[in-house]
Amino acid sequence: MLDELKRQIETEKNPEQRLGLMLKLVEQYTKRAKMPEAYQYLREAESLAWDENSRARCLVQRANLMMSIDRNKDTLPVLTELLKMVEQGTSDIDIALLYNQFGICYRGMGDFDNCLKYYKLSYDSFTARNDKEGMAGTMINIGNVYKSFDKLDTALDHYTKAEELVGKLEGFDEHKLLICSGMSSIYRKKKQLDLALAYNEKALAYCYQLEDTRGVCNALNSMALLRKDQDRLDDALELYQSCLEISESKGYESLVATALANIGQIYMLEDKYDEAKVYIERGLEIAQKIGASNIVMQIYFMHARLYAGLGAIERTFEYFMKYDEAKSRFLDKKTVERLNNLEMKFDLERKEHEAEMYRLRNEELEAKNKQLKEAQDEIRELERRNSIYAMAVTANHELNQPLMVIQGNLDMLESAIEAAGDKAKNRLQKIRSSLERINEQLAKFRRFEDAQMGEYSAETPMILFKDD
Repeated sequence: MLDELKRQIETEKNPEQRLGLMLKLVEQYTKRAKMPEAYQYLREAESLAWDENSRARCLVQRANLMMSIDRNKDTLPVLTELLKMVEQGTSDIDIALLYNQFGICYRGMGDFDNCLKYYKLSYDSFTARNDKEGMAGTMINIGNVYKSFDKLDTALDHYTKAEELVGKLEGFDEHKLLICSGMSSIYRKKKQLDLALAYNEKALAYCYQLEDTRGVCNALNSMALLRKDQDRLDDALELYQSCLEISESKGYESLVATALANIGQIYMLEDKYDEAKVYIERGLEIAQKIGASNIVMQIYFMHARLYAGLGAIERTFEYFMKYDEAKSRFLDKKTVERLNNLEMKFDLERKEHEAEMYRLRNEELEAKNKQLKEAQDEIRELERRNSIYAMAVTANHELNQPLMVIQGNLDMLESAIEAAGDKAKNRLQKIRSSLERINEQLAKFRRFEDAQMGEYSAETPMILFKDD
């Protein structure tokens, strides 16, 4: 599959198609835990991104890649940037899946409050569009969180709801695998071993259907633990050996080391210390080579038990001290990681608080600007009305007196020419009508609150009244 994707990338000319193929190749390398190759093609893909949406697709793969190697602290800023792009409408990344990624990231950091918060946001988004696959996947994730808190009944409720969503639908084998694995683990903790085995066998069958060899190894390992709990050591040994065979054939070194240690443990339970020593020492050698500190710590403890069984007190004490030292380093590392995660969470909250304060300051500034603009408009309106009022006062003062003179003389003139002809009377009537119009206009000026600005011509303003 990888070679085929590479050939398609080499021949593909369409930039969008080429980017899609390259990101698919990154995804496949990530699943196979081939991180150098995954990073190489991711950098090439990022160099092809031509807009915010294509860049967002690259960021999704970068987040997946970093989470696969437990770099959750580095992943969170990438997811935050993606969420901002979605909210701003510059990316069409599925927000429900993005919320789910936030949940996974916070779970890896041990922040279960934020983990559940984002899982529930994801579930609400999937529910809004009736996406049963997404709803079931989120239910499984929430169940896993409650299982890690040993809230077994609550976890079981979520697995059951997920099973109801996809149980009768075709496909969804990956979801069904996760449900069966989760339920098997819970029933084992509840000491209901028959139910645990039944679900584990279903999980194993789904792994084979999906051709998930790593999942097959994990399912075989879980089934062996259940057989050991039932004191069926021969069955457990057979299952561990099957797990070892598959792990060695696929090069899963961490699984090989774990299987060797588990086989050694079974031999110890059967008091076969020589056989146990061979397997445990091989497991320790591989675990040290790959730097699997948690497996090394566990195998040191097995060595201490082994030498205790053999009666070698000094060797028992030696390996117990190694176990204690490895455990302290492991716990110190976890503590430092936890502190770093808390520090990052505080830093993010601080930045969010600063962003909120900045937003509030902007809103406050915007409100003050609006108030200032309203005040300026009010001042301009008052200045306009004052100008009109001043003009009205001037007009009344300057025009009323000459008008009174004209009016008085006109009255006397009309009395003097009562015997005059019609032509002279018509002219006098026109003068009177004009005087009446002037008086009406001056009366309007005295009601200056009815005035507004208008245009006499393109360049000359004039005052208009409501009834003009």
